[in-house]
This record gives sequence, C-alpha cells and structure tokens, in this order.
Amino acid sequence: NAGPKASIQDGTYFVYYRMPTPRPSIARSVMFIRTDGLQKTFRRITNIASHGAAKWRYFQGDHKGIVLERRHWLNFIGLSEQGADEPSMITAQRVEVLPPMYVGTALVYGVAEPLALPVVLEPLDADVTHRQAIRGCGIMAMDSPDVRPIIKDFLETQHSKITI
Repeated sequence: NAGPKASIQDGTYFVYYRMPTPRPSIARSVMFIRTDGLQKTFRRITNIASHGAAKWRYFQGDHKGIVLERRHWLNFIGLSEQGADEPSMITAQRVEVLPPMYVGTALVYGVAEPLALPVVLEPLDADVTHRQAIRGCGIMAMDSPDVRPIIKDFLETQHSKITI
C-alpha cells in the first residue's frame, strides 16, 4: 500500500543539485510530476553537457518512479530507463517561500560510488512547455545569474548539513 497521495502539486519542476569538486557548480535537470490514479509519479530528465579547461562532463538520465510522502518528507524513488536501471532517490521537504520549493538530499550514482548531494526543486510556471524546460537544463557556476539567490542559499545550507 503506497498510502495517501503525496502533497506536491502536479507540474514541471527544475531540480538543482550542488555538484562537488573540483569546483562547486550547480546542475539543473527537469522533473515532471503527475497524478496517476491513487499515486504521484515523476519523470526526471537529465541531459547535461559541459566542458571546462580540463575535460568534457556529461550527465544523462531518464528516471521514472513514484513519489511517497512520509512524516512530511517527499521521497522520489525511481529507476533510470537508460542503461543499467540505475536507481534514483531524492528526499525533500516543502519550504514555505513563494513559490513553495522543496529542499533536501539526492542520492546520485557517480562513476565510482553514490554521492549525497544537496537538492532543490523549484516549480515552473504552467505556461512553460516541456521543450522549454528541457532547454533550461545545464551546469552553471555557483555565481550564475541564471539561478536565483534563494536557491543557491538553500543548496549551500543543505551542503553544510550533509558535510558535517
């Protein structure tokens, strides 16, 4: 029994991750949330390429799963539809700002081992198309003007909780 439906609104969300070394940066993917019968489901698409002075980096994923809510925590649990069925998990709580955001921790599978990364989910306006949302994905510097200051603050606060 999955229990009652999760309280997160259906819609499109940017998912921000604070990436670790060599230089901290922010990766942004997109998540689509919808109600399917008695449960909430999600699809998170990551298709990010970037290059720096040292090398190219590429992150790709198409994770599908369910959203469970327990004790006011949303748990996004899924599997990648690409490759080796890589598992995915995000645990986040609603933060009462306008618009409401969700802040927590993601378990992301890196090359060698899983990484615990700070994560923020930001709802997008209903008039943003799926194509526009996917085009908004990418890797940005921590000081990028493309990421709102409140999201950077949430990522840094969550990072300090993870690294204590």
